[in-house]
Amino acid sequence: MSADERHLNLVFVLVNSRRPLLREELRNKVGGYDPNSSDEAFQRMFERDKEALRKSGVLLETRPVDPGFNDALGYVIDPDKFFLCDLKLDAQDRVILAEASKVWKDAQLAKLAEDAASKIVDTDVDQNHQTQSEAFSLNLGLSLNQENAITIFEAIDDAKIVQFDYLTKGDLQPKTRTVEPWQILLSGGHWYLVGFDHARQEQRTFKLARFKSDVTVTDTAITHFKPTDFDILSVVSFWRQSQDGAGLATVHALHKQAGTLRLQADTIESADEYDVLTIRYANEEILARDITAVIDQVVSVEPQSLRQAVTRIIRDTQHGHQS
Repeated sequence: MSADERHLNLVFVLVNSRRPLLREELRNKVGGYDPNSSDEAFQRMFERDKEALRKSGVLLETRPVDPGFNDALGYVIDPDKFFLCDLKLDAQDRVILAEASKVWKDAQLAKLAEDAASKIVDTDVDQNHQTQSEAFSLNLGLSLNQENAITIFEAIDDAKIVQFDYLTKGDLQPKTRTVEPWQILLSGGHWYLVGFDHARQEQRTFKLARFKSDVTVTDTAITHFKPTDFDILSVVSFWRQSQDGAGLATVHALHKQAGTLRLQADTIESADEYDVLTIRYANEEILARDITAVIDQVVSVEPQSLRQAVTRIIRDTQHGHQS
């Protein structure tokens, strides 16, 4: 897992926590921290992550876990300091912004653009503005994956069983699954849930992109807890290799560029003039479109079939503009 993904997991856990979290709790909840590493190794990594987030403008603050006692301090992210203040846009601004988000035809970039627009567009509009927006058939808001990820985080905090409709690879119809959630992880640009599946009576991994309904949190408390040696990184990595396909791309990207590709990378290694991104993929066409969108920030692409797909998309786009 890349450091960027670990940082995102850390922020996601803290932003959605109702209380300060002890360092050891973060070690268990945040995907990207090896539960089998030494305390010293975890401490060094955690301090590096705090500093990296601080430089990005995200401050991890410490507050008493129990307000009555100040001896145990946990970490929080103050929502008032983290989230942007509301922007005031007129009707024309809102429509232009929402329509601009539709320019991205690629699935990954379209989702990012729509999510960005949904965070800015003011939903408190009068009837005339609403009618104008509807005329453009706007479809804004958090994606189902993001909404479900937030719900699952809350269920894990409350130790409650969840239910959802899930389409297993190869099946024609989704089935309702009842799961005791253990941990959730963002890996390779996708969210994954690992927990105890009641139907199979064993540990199972679920890809949120295959959820076909909202997640429902039940009132029933979990009774099957994750093993003490549970390592979500290893579990999800194995699942991705067996279920998500065996395609493996190597992309050389300029330093601090190609952010959409970095979110999908399994590993990122720095070289003198560029970073080496290793990306596991199931659909070559989708990844090729992702690369094409940031082609000016990419130095080289492997394997050859993926490189040829990128070249074809660029050529087709050029021909389309010329015609």
